[in-house]
Parts: sequence; structure tokens; C-alpha cells
Amino acid sequence: MAPTGSKCPVCRRADARVFGEPDLQIRAPCSACADKLAAEALAKQNRDQLADLHERWSKLPALYRTTDPNHPHVNPRILAEVLKYDPRSSNGKGIGLYGPTGAGKTRMMFLLVRKLHFSGVKILFTSAVAIARAASQEFDDDQKTRGEARLLLRNAVTSEVLFIDDIGKERLTEAAELKLYWLIEERTANYRPILWTSNFVGADLRKMMSDNRGTAVTRRLAEFSSVLFVPAPYVQENERRFA
Repeated sequence: MAPTGSKCPVCRRADARVFGEPDLQIRAPCSACADKLAAEALAKQNRDQLADLHERWSKLPALYRTTDPNHPHVNPRILAEVLKYDPRSSNGKGIGLYGPTGAGKTRMMFLLVRKLHFSGVKILFTSAVAIARAASQEFDDDQKTRGEARLLLRNAVTSEVLFIDDIGKERLTEAAELKLYWLIEERTANYRPILWTSNFVGADLRKMMSDNRGTAVTRRLAEFSSVLFVPAPYVQENERRFA
């Protein structure tokens, strides 16, 4: 490559960079213009990626995607612990939040999910109820219903991080329980983190399942999660106020 008398096709001032044989030469922008074009292309790529992240985020439940970290149902001490979590250095471990209804578990988890999502971590959000529904529909007669159920279950296994809301919300059918057990076993065996919330933990959660799979599920969740109890201090305050 050697500069000739031809000018940069962009700025028309500096000498162009020339590639190729004398009889078949390609003129390229000068070094300054090439650097500028590369920076502009990178900026456009970053804008497009950010727009895509915002588009994906907009499809999540409105109640949770707009959660304010200063919401009165959010415990700031526990939230600070939750937001320290980084799945890429967790060795396959996730986070589990358990506690009474209304304690802010899902809100805090969505604040973590938002942080991870906009840092480029690929996360699938679902619920135990949605997994149960998909388990009952993966062999449905309707092709669209069957396809959507299988897609959810496949993505739940392979996503970089999976967030399951409300495990143990209701007692599962045999098929749903088996699917949840399979899903947790597959993910933990491959060190893919699970974020989860529940009103129950340990023996109380096992009671919502059969003896065999309940023990296996709770053992895996405990082994592959940092489990935090989320109390409901605002409920206690209201109880004192109106006692």
C-alpha cells in the first residue's frame, strides 16, 4: 500500500489509502476519516443494541419493569445485597428470595433483572404458573399452542439466566412438577443460574410437591442459590398502627 496523488473519497483533502495492484487499485478513506467512520459505525451499533434492549424490556409486565428502587415495598438493605449479584462470576449459582406476599420480592428481583438486562446478560423471565401451563400444553392439539409451550420450555433450559417467579404459588400437577424438576436439574447440571422467588422455602416448599421431587427441587435450589429471606416490615408497621 502506498499513497498516490488521489484524494480521500470522504474528506477530499488528505491523500487516500490505496490498496491493490497498479491496474486494479482500491481507494480507501484516509486514516483520520477511516477512524471517524469506524467510530460512527460503533456508535450506531451501540444505539441499535440499546434500542433492542429497550424494546425487549418493554414487553415485560408494566408493574415491575417500572419499579422504583425507592418503592416503599422494597427493602433497601436486601436490595443492596441482591444488586451485587453477577451471574458471570457466580459459578452457576443464582439468587432466591422468599418471604410473605407483598414483601417486594418480585420488585427487587426485577430491579436486578433490569441491571443485568441492560448490561447485556440474556435473561428469560417466566413464572412457575407459566411453566405449569406450558407443561400441560406441549402436546396440545393446536399447533400454535403446542409450539409456544415448547419454545418457552426450550428457552427456559438454554437461556443464560432464568428468572422463575412464585415457585410454590400453587400445588403443581404431576406433569408440571416433573417439568419443573427437569428444568432445574438441567440448568444446575450445566451451571446456568436461576433467579427465583417464593413464599416458601425448605420443608414448607417441599410440602407443595411430591416427596421425591420436592426434596430434589429444594435441595438443588438451596445448593445453587444464595437464598435471602425478605420480611415485610411495612405490614408490621401498619399492624402496630391500627392495633
